[in-house]
Amino acid sequence: ISLLCALQMEMEAKSIQFQGVCEMRRNALTGLDWCIEPDQDLLDDVFANDVAQYCEETLVALDNLDEAFNHLATALGCNVAVLEKVWDKAELVNLTCVPYTRLTTDEMNLGIALRTEEEQRGVPVHSLPNKFVVFHRHWNGGFPFRRTLTHASILPFLFINLSQKDWAAYSELFGQP
Repeated sequence: ISLLCALQMEMEAKSIQFQGVCEMRRNALTGLDWCIEPDQDLLDDVFANDVAQYCEETLVALDNLDEAFNHLATALGCNVAVLEKVWDKAELVNLTCVPYTRLTTDEMNLGIALRTEEEQRGVPVHSLPNKFVVFHRHWNGGFPFRRTLTHASILPFLFINLSQKDWAAYSELFGQP
């Protein structure tokens, strides 16, 4: 997964067109207003409304909520982004962006795991409930990281990038008077 994310970042850095497409999608996502609402079946339930209001107030109180949303929006390319929840006395106090260099797949290549200094093969995220926020689109069938924006953009990126280099080399050789 970390190599897929690195490829996404490199492609965005080298192609203005691809970067524009990705930024337009991210801005469309992060520009939306958000709120937390109770389950539609429990709209009249006072407790459900109080819980939703408490959750929204807790998130708004976080200093880096915008940074966290922007980090989750980076998942539009490589299909995964992870935030670590920092707790203090059973209260959410911070959200930390997990760098893509720590991401890997679990042993079955179906879930997400995080590399640590002790465990280089990775600790499955699902083994630590309530510790991480994971944005990962689940596709039907096959390897879950095969259908991403990065995979769909590799060939057009290579064609554009290599044709520009070839044209520059051709112009340099045969464009002289």
